[in-house]
Amino acid sequence: MNPPLNQADKLLGTATLLLLGLAGYWLGQPQPPFRAPAPAAQPASAAPVPPSSPTREQDQAVDPALSAAMAADEAELRRNWQKIPADTSVHFVTYDPEEGDSLAHPHTYRRYVGTLNGQAIVVHLSIYANLRVEPYREYWSGSWYYRYARHSTEHPLLFRRLHGGRLVLRERIPDDAPAADTASIEWQFSWPLGRRLQGRRRAVHGLLRQQVQLREDYSQATRYELARLTAHGYYCPDEPGRSQPYYSTEFLHLLRADSLRLARWQAPPPAARRDTLRRWLLQDPCQELSQSTWVTLNDYGLLSYNVWTSSFYFGGNHPTNSQHGVIVDLTTGRKVRMAALLRPGAEPALRKLLARHLRHDYPDLEEKHEWHWETVPPLPDSFLLTPTGLHALYDDYALTAYALHYANNTTIPYAELRPLVRPGTALDRMLKARGI
Repeated sequence: MNPPLNQADKLLGTATLLLLGLAGYWLGQPQPPFRAPAPAAQPASAAPVPPSSPTREQDQAVDPALSAAMAADEAELRRNWQKIPADTSVHFVTYDPEEGDSLAHPHTYRRYVGTLNGQAIVVHLSIYANLRVEPYREYWSGSWYYRYARHSTEHPLLFRRLHGGRLVLRERIPDDAPAADTASIEWQFSWPLGRRLQGRRRAVHGLLRQQVQLREDYSQATRYELARLTAHGYYCPDEPGRSQPYYSTEFLHLLRADSLRLARWQAPPPAARRDTLRRWLLQDPCQELSQSTWVTLNDYGLLSYNVWTSSFYFGGNHPTNSQHGVIVDLTTGRKVRMAALLRPGAEPALRKLLARHLRHDYPDLEEKHEWHWETVPPLPDSFLLTPTGLHALYDDYALTAYALHYANNTTIPYAELRPLVRPGTALDRMLKARGI
């Protein structure tokens, strides 16, 4: 049994109950949010105090003034991008970004026939209309070859200069030419080019002097021009302000009056060309892509050309290169497939020929170490026809590592290819005309 409470205990208990009731009432009311006290204002002349960094390395790497300037520049750049309409964020030029505006107009292509040393020759000249080049630069400007020779060699002609109303070209000597034939040879013609050309072929440091008379002729061939167009983008979203993407290509445009059957090989109108490049650029705005076109054969009723593509993605290690060869029968306007030109079952023999000429052309490459093939190579990605023979084209990595991607082509002479050619084809027609 507990003892009775005295007066003091009763007062203490009453006070405790009263305090607990007041506390419960206060906690049940809504409380105002907590607000930190405002920092003291600094004088206007005082420099801002940089935030402290947890490490010494960060203190050394971060400059607050530089960071603020970079942030302001980035914000200004993005505001400028937002002001540019989509259809004007791409601008166009008519030259290759890698060459500059010295080659800014279409090629002036001319095909001439004549005689040299009593034999029929064909001379192809492809000169830029506004050629302005440095004295030490030489540009490919055409070639010549004996039209009916069984073992014809195509001789490239390189632009040297325009001097005194005369066009001067240098003939490139083949690497396997005899020592007696390695003298530097120049061709000189009157400028501008006309329907008839009178010129001379001479050795710069020798006794060779040959007069050359040529006439313009497109029988069993076609007139054409190569028109360059480049679309420059404004920026790459992944690397704003640092890289300017572009797409650049050459359009092959045929100029023959009776080219209705060749309509599929005509270049699109200028507006369609711009729309095509604009669409490519806007779909993939973070790369540099350049395409170049070379016509390798324009004779015997055949047109063959190569489209070489080099693309570089921003942030990549190296460009990616590819080649695409096209063969057109000018008499029908149809694309010619290589399989249709060869006899059935010719593939094994063709691959043996490719292996022999690849080993001959690149003797520095060791078997099983640098080639990606052992006995015979794979079939090429595409083929071309040239005055000399069948030219095989491979893309990067098809035959070797990228560091050796120069080993990507070879030529099989027509005399060696002849047993594999299907009778009655356009290639058979050409070889018969040449007596092969």
